[in-house]
Amino acid sequence: MSNIQDMALVMCIISDMKDVILSRLADQIRRMRIERGLSQEALAAAAGVNRKTIIELEKGAAGTALGSAVAVLESMGAELNVVPAFKPTTAEMQALLGLVEPPRGRARPGKPGRGA
Repeated sequence: MSNIQDMALVMCIISDMKDVILSRLADQIRRMRIERGLSQEALAAAAGVNRKTIIELEKGAAGTALGSAVAVLESMGAELNVVPAFKPTTAEMQALLGLVEPPRGRARPGKPGRGA
């Protein structure tokens, strides 16, 4: 298959971008926590959530409440911004489809077709 055919197949399989968006959010939360030298427990306490919520956010779990994500970000001096969507990178698409391992320190995206 050509690269164009591969990308067409990928775009057919992934009808929405929630897995990529959740993966990006998970990466950012984990990166910020580590940069600040916080444990998951310390971040959870600062945000007023339990450690399981931090674990789920860092895994990119779809079932975590948006309010929890906002509280976690605010506790680290950040905020959630909504920006126009853009296409995922080739590396994100390959990782999402399980074609390659995600880079170290990044959340492993969910499998295509999983419901929220």
